[in-house]
Amino acid sequence: MKLLWTLILLGLTSAAPTKQIIQSTIGATEPGLFVVNVTIGTPKQQFIVQLSIQNNGLYIQDKSCSNYCNHTFDSSKSSTYRFVSQNTSGDYNYTIGQDIVNLGLSPNLLPIPNTIFEQDTISYYADGVLGLGLGNTGGLGLIGNNLPILVNAYNQGVVDQPIYTIYVRKNIQNGDAGVITYGGVDSTNCGSMIAYQPLANYENYIIEFSDISYGSYANSSTYTTIVDSTYDGISGPASVIDSMAKVVGATPNQIYYYQVDCDKKLPSFTFMIGGKQYTIDSNHQIGAKNTKFPLTNMCEWKFFRYSEDGLWMFGGPFAKSYCNIYDPGNKRVGFALPKDSFSTISTTHGTQGVDQNTVTHGTHGVDQNTVTHRTQGVDQNTVTHRTQGVDQNTVTYGTHGVDQNTVTPSTQGADQTSRNSIVLLSILFIFLNFI
Repeated sequence: MKLLWTLILLGLTSAAPTKQIIQSTIGATEPGLFVVNVTIGTPKQQFIVQLSIQNNGLYIQDKSCSNYCNHTFDSSKSSTYRFVSQNTSGDYNYTIGQDIVNLGLSPNLLPIPNTIFEQDTISYYADGVLGLGLGNTGGLGLIGNNLPILVNAYNQGVVDQPIYTIYVRKNIQNGDAGVITYGGVDSTNCGSMIAYQPLANYENYIIEFSDISYGSYANSSTYTTIVDSTYDGISGPASVIDSMAKVVGATPNQIYYYQVDCDKKLPSFTFMIGGKQYTIDSNHQIGAKNTKFPLTNMCEWKFFRYSEDGLWMFGGPFAKSYCNIYDPGNKRVGFALPKDSFSTISTTHGTQGVDQNTVTHGTHGVDQNTVTHRTQGVDQNTVTHRTQGVDQNTVTYGTHGVDQNTVTPSTQGADQTSRNSIVLLSILFIFLNFI
């Protein structure tokens, strides 16, 4: 009898879920898209999807897609699939479904049950879009009352923290753009100095910044910016970008773009976020060489003209300079120096950031009422749809996944409750053997 109770208690304790921090490689494909691995259903159907910070939800090419759709989702082959709704009116037809979605590449997967996603008849450059954003600013699809996917994972006890970290490599080679960490801070590639900034607008990862300095140009105005690691450059108001271009002699190439001498030493771009100064060095400001005029030695300048509404967008140059930590549960975004970085975060209140162990994450799921949901159609400027099929030699399945040996499991492992249960079980085991 003593042994029976011991085995029962052991079985109950071993059934407690172990929460992990899953890391997955971010792939880079033409035309400048970041892609990641996901699987859907039972058995798993594998896809490579475009990573998007400004859209919320998972969008996948459905088997009913007939134009340039190389890989599509077949709901009839998944035993865990549940039909939710369908839209057949207008030009944009789609189905809303629910199933188990796994982030990452097998065997290192983060399974998220009860995930709502959209099955589209339109084609994408990849097999779909994984939107890790908040609200409707991106304007993609009509998923409805859908929580951010990692908040959904957190509310179901899959992850300890509903956050994700994006680390972008300084030199993207062979399609390896960086690493995304689901459910925690990337302690492998990112340093411990972290500064968090509250969101100015919960419909997107928008924060305030001020005090721009670029060579002889200085601007003390306060602006707002979208923090989007998947965007290629830095966009700002045309008047500001034009003034900065004059400092370095950048010349217009198109209406939104400038080019600059590839060998020119550019000044650092500095600005203030939350009382801390951030720096983007010269080596992150120059893009690809102009191949149309190779003898001119002109390269793309990574500052783009946006609009005059004061909104900026901090993309690739900023993401290469600082790890971006997205925390929807606490309505904030954080920054950490990559371990291979020469960029700096400075502050008048000391040089040390917030210690990771002192940051208290939300203990409750995000209420659906706090999330503004998408009501608009597809914005072509946000998500690029495929006009031609993706060549299989361009996007190769499995090559972007992280090898099991390179994945660092969560340092938290089982949660504190599980650890306490193990200790109590050990004491109970001893007690039962003495009865």
